[in-house]
Amino acid sequence: MDTKYNISLYAKKTGKATQENKYDYPPPVDKELYFGSNALVSLDGDGVPQDLTKKMWDKIYEHLFGGFEDLNDTEDESDDENDVYNELEKTKSGYAKDGFIVDDDDLSDDASDDSDEVVPTPKRKAPKKVTKKSDKDVILDNMFMEFSNELDELLDSTKELEKEDYM
Repeated sequence: MDTKYNISLYAKKTGKATQENKYDYPPPVDKELYFGSNALVSLDGDGVPQDLTKKMWDKIYEHLFGGFEDLNDTEDESDDENDVYNELEKTKSGYAKDGFIVDDDDLSDDASDDSDEVVPTPKRKAPKKVTKKSDKDVILDNMFMEFSNELDELLDSTKELEKEDYM
């Protein structure tokens, strides 16, 4: 790639946990986590935005990743020649009968009847002892509950706005 490009990425680096941008950016920006919508802008030497087509971005993207191998252009090495299961008998579904997959016709009645087996039941664990909370823990719990209630009141969106008089 002889042409030099100046591509700028505009993105938010902070956001909500469910709003991560899922695009797989090439190096060197692949290690950052971005949120929401992102924008790529191509700039000329003077910093003036110019067209960035999808075809052009695909070439840049491939170059930044070090190139991709086109699997359709490679020689088709036949897996059938190297397949060790070719010589084994196959089931109706096409699986090799090597003992791993069992054909439905090969199932016998005694294979599905395991009701005579005795299965031991697991032992139950003894319940944990309930320990009494320390005074410090009780105070902290109460403070948390008070703070939580105050916060709920502040964030309660069902209250109507009221007009306040100012002096």
